[in-house]
Amino acid sequence: MHQHSLEDHQRLAEQGDAQSQFMLSQFCFQQRELAQMLRWLRLAADQALPAALDALGYCLEKGMGTDRDMPAALDHYRRAAAAGSDQAAYRYADLLYRCDLPQTRSAEICQHWQQAVAAGLPLALRAQGFLRMLAEGPTAAVLALLQEMAQQGDPVAQFNLGCCLAQTDAQAAGDWLQQAAAKNYPLASTALRALQVSENRHWPVLLPERQPPANVGNDHGMQTSWLMPQLPPGLRWESLHQQPLVSVAHGALSMPECAYMIHLATPLMRRAQVISADASDPGSQQASMESRVRTSDSTFLPLQVTDMISHYIDRKISLVTGIDIDRSEPFSVLHYQPGQYYQPHYDYFDPALPVAARLLRDGGQRCASAVIYLSDVDAGGGTGFPELGLEVPAQLGSLCLFHNCRPDGSVEPRSLHAGLPVQRGDKWVATKWYRESVTSYLQG
Repeated sequence: MHQHSLEDHQRLAEQGDAQSQFMLSQFCFQQRELAQMLRWLRLAADQALPAALDALGYCLEKGMGTDRDMPAALDHYRRAAAAGSDQAAYRYADLLYRCDLPQTRSAEICQHWQQAVAAGLPLALRAQGFLRMLAEGPTAAVLALLQEMAQQGDPVAQFNLGCCLAQTDAQAAGDWLQQAAAKNYPLASTALRALQVSENRHWPVLLPERQPPANVGNDHGMQTSWLMPQLPPGLRWESLHQQPLVSVAHGALSMPECAYMIHLATPLMRRAQVISADASDPGSQQASMESRVRTSDSTFLPLQVTDMISHYIDRKISLVTGIDIDRSEPFSVLHYQPGQYYQPHYDYFDPALPVAARLLRDGGQRCASAVIYLSDVDAGGGTGFPELGLEVPAQLGSLCLFHNCRPDGSVEPRSLHAGLPVQRGDKWVATKWYRESVTSYLQG
């Protein structure tokens, strides 16, 4: 096959050849010339080249060289999928699921998801196995899906398969968990230790048992029910304080869900920061700063870096708390190592700070916080409420919900809380903040 030189592609692109326009866009991307990349992508997309439509949709979703525009990204993915791009089909299903808050387009999501699964796209297969596992439990069909991906080397499937097999085949479960641990998949070593406990008392938390739905034997494509989170069968609420409210939901998340949140966040972790008292613009570099008040690592997971699995978990947390997801902020994931902490602080925005006025415009005050513990901690690392004399221990899968405002909407000083120092082990948590009204979170 004849290989065109860069000069050939330049000449053909100028003459209107869509494939050469796309090739030039990829060269410009490698050179970090994003303006030129977008120019060639748009020209190729105007000629309905599937790869260009898909790539331009990705740029619009991620804000790569251009402003983020989720409706435009969806349109480009849809057109690329219709033209035969299986990758675009999955990206369309994935983004539509994250943006379609009323879940009125579940059938359309499944249709495009099925196109990607039929083509063997790894991310689509991973999501299929994960969400079906959460919906149905370790059925024969689920085990087959997970095993197919696990044998291809996917550490997510290897870990989940190990969790599914723990009750029935400890030998096979240990083998798969060992493979996940060898790839440093989160909580794999923790699961292996739990597997060695003779009573297996940890496993109901790792993967709660549930009654398979009536259509469990139906393997004729994606099921919209897989997109709909369910309350965990073993969920148990414990009230610790009434005014302000502090309560704990035990068993809110399973170990596979906790591990996946850590997996998604780990590459993005940075030294945690705090809001500067002097900043007036929440988007400026001066709005946040490192501080000895907070010594952990953290990251946010905005819409453009989440995926079908993490968004399912996001919806599930909303179901557990009973607070609409469209009133939430993106997940904040934090990692504390021994000696690290977050000194007593408030989650609400101090109305006296210059930066508060800008922050309050998007949904108003932070009226509630949900702290989801993604790991156990060997010693220390709980959440302390010094004004209330309470300490909530860090327990894998549990969720601490507390109110930052009084019933009249004023801030609640007794909501003062702290991430207590970790004495031994590692602590992973995900924090979800809820505002008074709808935020821009799901708009990207």
